[in-house]
Amino acid sequence: MKSENLRPEQEFLVAFVKLANVRRKDKGLTQEALASLAEIDSRHLQKILAGEVEPLLSTAVRIANALDIDVAKSLDNQAKNEANFSLTSTQRTEISTMLKMVHNVEALEAARLTPEGLCNAISYAHSVIDSIDLRLVEAGVEKLGGGMVELANYSSMIGNLMAAGLAKFSNGEYKQNGPHKYPDLLPDGVNPLDGIEIKMALENNKPKGHLAKAGLYITLRYVLTNNGRYIQGKENRGDTASIWEVRLGHLLNEDFTISNTDGDSGKTAVVKAEALKRMKLVYFNRDYCPMKDYSSYL
Repeated sequence: MKSENLRPEQEFLVAFVKLANVRRKDKGLTQEALASLAEIDSRHLQKILAGEVEPLLSTAVRIANALDIDVAKSLDNQAKNEANFSLTSTQRTEISTMLKMVHNVEALEAARLTPEGLCNAISYAHSVIDSIDLRLVEAGVEKLGGGMVELANYSSMIGNLMAAGLAKFSNGEYKQNGPHKYPDLLPDGVNPLDGIEIKMALENNKPKGHLAKAGLYITLRYVLTNNGRYIQGKENRGDTASIWEVRLGHLLNEDFTISNTDGDSGKTAVVKAEALKRMKLVYFNRDYCPMKDYSSYL
């Protein structure tokens, strides 16, 4: 890990890893023996000690305790005070900054949504994914987007989380529908609309799902980043989803093409390119845009 431009917690990590390596050798412990004492996966410990993976604070505490490192008590107190904090947390965009990425507010309002609700829903989906990924990394396995699940299933998971987030932050306008039921968001309270269906896509692919049905749609596209840092090109794909585009609008049956795509179960309904362009752009994060020319978004 390079020492320049490190966050304070990363600076602590570098120092902690150096101390842990010295103390392990002083005690004559193999990495396997230390992993057993600390009750963590030996492969994960190997990556931590090599500086390849940043541990959760709770993991650092267990390593420190196993090595009789004096900072264990202070680390334990910090872990209890910041139970949800992780040194591996993905760098996410602040809500205040996300709000500046919202467009066509009138389209959101017509759908009985708000810029704040949309941004909070995106943040909610990201945070749940990050929370799951942290536990997977601590267990020494791949993140969801790094091979734990197929990308088609990953997309569906993000779509479900967005539906939950939009309902949660809709001020009572929507509630989430059951799994695999149309539409994903049902009107609640006095909302006179018929609901909203959500369709997902990776990078600049066309959003798709299992139904071609006329109605109000939200389409979302995401990229795979490295802890929130994005570099264009499939060869640079990371393992963490970051939403870069959200569109909103009504689609007709003829706005879809039905196709069989490798990796999908059964037929899929793909939104046509011209229909996608016709939908209102309501959120655009240029830092994650997978296209070299995004002038049409500005």
